[in-house]
Amino acid sequence: MGSYVYSKMLDRLSYMEIWTSGSTTTQGAQDYYNPYNDKSYGFFDIPNFINVVSSYQLPFGRGKKFMQNANPVVNHLAGNWTFAWTQQYRSGTLSQITNSTDYLNAETGVNLQKATPTGNAIRSGLGSRDLLPNNPNTRWFNSGSSNPFATTPAFTLGAASYYNSQFRQPWFRNENISLNKQIHIRESILLNYQVNVYNPFNRSDMGGINASFASAAFGEATAVQDGARAITMGLRLEF
Repeated sequence: MGSYVYSKMLDRLSYMEIWTSGSTTTQGAQDYYNPYNDKSYGFFDIPNFINVVSSYQLPFGRGKKFMQNANPVVNHLAGNWTFAWTQQYRSGTLSQITNSTDYLNAETGVNLQKATPTGNAIRSGLGSRDLLPNNPNTRWFNSGSSNPFATTPAFTLGAASYYNSQFRQPWFRNENISLNKQIHIRESILLNYQVNVYNPFNRSDMGGINASFASAAFGEATAVQDGARAITMGLRLEF
């Protein structure tokens, strides 16, 4: 089974509270006289999403295409194996774009002040596999003189949207495989053996991109998106 979803989520003042603590996932109108100016991508916007779930019974053993006349011992060893796998590929999640220091909060009580766009490209052009953790020479976003955002000064309204479709974490991909064996000892007794492999290709796609444009580490990857390859085995007796 597989599915592909393409979507676009627009929102205005999501997570709005009457009195907010000003957390990084909370949006409030920068200018309460013009709240429609705060329309932006929604925090949960993920434009591309692919899921695949598959299973296949291996054609060996009695009742299958191959080895139909296998003796009981061979049938127990070769028959009733199922191979299954899952795959997920999706766009990265969005990061919020706001001033690192909210000057408007002290002056007017506005909980979030927008940044000011500089006109520079947001993405550096590096692929997710080119990133190295905490390496200033490999950045997901442009920085320094090419920084796409600048700090909005006091008594000023920023023009950058809270969320920008280009300002998101790297895309996410994940695979898992499983091999399952059923052994019918008796009609009412079943032995299950299973091997599970998580991240079988042992990829280390980087994520955790620093999204604070005023930080010296802006655009750097800080962590992997998926854990290292892991293999588990299990044995279960059902009666």
